[in-house]
Amino acid sequence: MHSTVLSPALVVGLIFELQNVGAHADTRTSAVGRMAPPAAAPQYAAAAANPAHEHGGAAEFQIPKVMAMEHEELHADLARVIAAGGKTGEAAKKVAAVLDPHFANENSYALPPLGLLAPLSEGKFDCGMVGVLKMTNKLAASMPEMLAEHKEISAALARLDAAAKAENNTEGLRFAETLTAHAAGEEEVTYRTALLIGLYVKDKSAGCPH
Repeated sequence: MHSTVLSPALVVGLIFELQNVGAHADTRTSAVGRMAPPAAAPQYAAAAANPAHEHGGAAEFQIPKVMAMEHEELHADLARVIAAGGKTGEAAKKVAAVLDPHFANENSYALPPLGLLAPLSEGKFDCGMVGVLKMTNKLAASMPEMLAEHKEISAALARLDAAAKAENNTEGLRFAETLTAHAAGEEEVTYRTALLIGLYVKDKSAGCPH
């Protein structure tokens, strides 16, 4: 399995794209005078009317499929390493103990904001997107905790790597390498992109009704 590690250039490109979008929007606004606040798109309006979504939770914003699939693949790979048994399997269980709650946190508030990446990069904004701020604010406040969890995962992976080397377990070695790269990609790109989306939506929401 190959890990999806995004290039830091994505963040630069996203910033450039969103700045361009914002600049074009400002130009259009000044040309036609003061415009009415953008209305919520149907999917966000429907979510706001649904009690299960009224707090702007993760259900409103979908995790990009490629990221959801990567988490599923990591879980499947880890399960196979655990099932192999031995010291490698025991070490893998300890990885799972710290990884599972971390993934739960990511799925709750770190990854769903990335579902807005496509529409925002196409210049599409509506006031229903403001609900994402509860997640990006939570992520911003939780960054020290998220990075601390990465350190715990890294320590568990180091023990897994050592056990896999001692038992010549190639699958265990491969998983340790893959998850290490995955975590690095999250720290350098994923989390920062989610935070950037929050900043952009906050800026664009100035014209939305409160």
